[in-house]
Amino acid sequence: MTDITLSRRSITMTSKGDRVFLDSMVLPFRAYYKMLGWVSSDPSVVSVDGYDYLASSSTMLTAVGNGTAVVTAYALDGSGLTAQCKVTVDYKDDNGTSELPSIPDDQNTQVIKVKSIKLSQTSVTITDKKKHYVIEATYSPSNATVKGCRWTTSDKSVVLVNSGWATEFSKHYLTPVGNGTAVITAHALDGSGVVAKCVVTVNMK
Repeated sequence: MTDITLSRRSITMTSKGDRVFLDSMVLPFRAYYKMLGWVSSDPSVVSVDGYDYLASSSTMLTAVGNGTAVVTAYALDGSGLTAQCKVTVDYKDDNGTSELPSIPDDQNTQVIKVKSIKLSQTSVTITDKKKHYVIEATYSPSNATVKGCRWTTSDKSVVLVNSGWATEFSKHYLTPVGNGTAVITAHALDGSGVVAKCVVTVNMK
C-alpha cells in the first residue's frame, strides 16, 4: 500500500449505542493485500465492530460512553501505513449534563510502535499432522497501537503459517507440508522493522 484515505476524518455521535459506518480507500487499487486492522484509542468511548484489530476494508463504530477517542486504521501488509478518524461521543446523562475532554482537530493520538515481539516458542518439532501446533505472539509495549504481525517461512515445502496470509490475531497455527527444517519469522505490521523467529522441524513418518 502507498496510501489510506478514510471516508470520514471526524465523527460526532449524540446517542449511546449510535452506530456509524467508516469506509476506506486504499492505493494503489491493485495492491496485493488491501485489508486493514482497526483499533480505538479508548474502547470505553467508541468500539470498532465490537472488537479491536478486526481485519476489514471498512468497520462499524459504536458509541459506548461520553468522551473523545481516535480510531486508527492500519495496513496489514507490513507497510506501516495508518489513517485516523477523531470520534466524539456527546450524549446527556441522567442529570442532563455532559463534560467532555477534547482532542483538537489537528492533533491525533500518537502511533506507539512495537519494540519487541515475544513468541510462545522459539523452536517447534512437528511429528503429528493431525495435531494443532500453535504459536502465540506477545507485543511490547502493551499499549502499542498496532499489535499484529505478518508471517513468512524460509521454506514453504516444509511449513506454512495460517496459509501464509497476514493476520492480526495473537494465535498462529502451523501447517506442516513436508519433512525438513524451516525458520518462520513474525514481522511487526506497524513498520517498526521488529521481527521474531522460530525454528520449525517437521518429522512426520
